[in-house]
Amino acid sequence: MSKYIKKETKGSIIFIVAIILAIIIGLMWAEVENRQQVPEWPGEVKTYPMANAHISWLQSYHGGDWNE
Repeated sequence: MSKYIKKETKGSIIFIVAIILAIIIGLMWAEVENRQQVPEWPGEVKTYPMANAHISWLQSYHGGDWNE
């Protein structure tokens, strides 16, 4: 079989396989690192009132479609 594959092609195939293996190993490494991290949860949930919740359209000085 080796007499049908050129030397340059064999080198390209080995290079591509090495790149694919490096990508797979990198993805596996990232997954292992990600599973070891503890998720951060907020200690206390705080709620705040909505800013400017009591502003009407009259206070915004926007006349709407009739005033353009």
